[in-house]
Amino acid sequence: MSVSPLVTLPQSGPARLVSEILQSGDEALCKAQVPAASPFRSCPRGPAFVPATLAIEMAAQTAAALEPAGQSPDQPNDSEPQRLLVGVRAVQLHALRLDADGEFLCRATPTSQAGALRIYRFEVSSSSGDLVAEGELSTFVGEDSSPS
Repeated sequence: MSVSPLVTLPQSGPARLVSEILQSGDEALCKAQVPAASPFRSCPRGPAFVPATLAIEMAAQTAAALEPAGQSPDQPNDSEPQRLLVGVRAVQLHALRLDADGEFLCRATPTSQAGALRIYRFEVSSSSGDLVAEGELSTFVGEDSSPS
């Protein structure tokens, strides 16, 4: 049974790349697609491509499925904790560009945590099973410290 990404992910509109959360527990497994309105698409009609680096954002959104969602549907948006991608390491991109109309399978597995800092190992594959990106990413989850 899949969980609605509307509840657990802070991204919305053309910024949301995760289309479905397939698994969330010891690791996250998600489907991702590039929305038609995404500014990353190379052309609005016909065959379109996106930079392969967008796979890192797909992986970060997948990792967010494992992070605490401080917001419930009846809470206001300003109560949402900050969730930031703060680093990437050992990233290998196995393509220069991705099919913007394709579907991708993203896996994020937590490897360590120190306070609000979390580190994940990630893999992003195309719908045909080809590995397009892999590496580590770091996220920070904390309270919004912006002045009111």
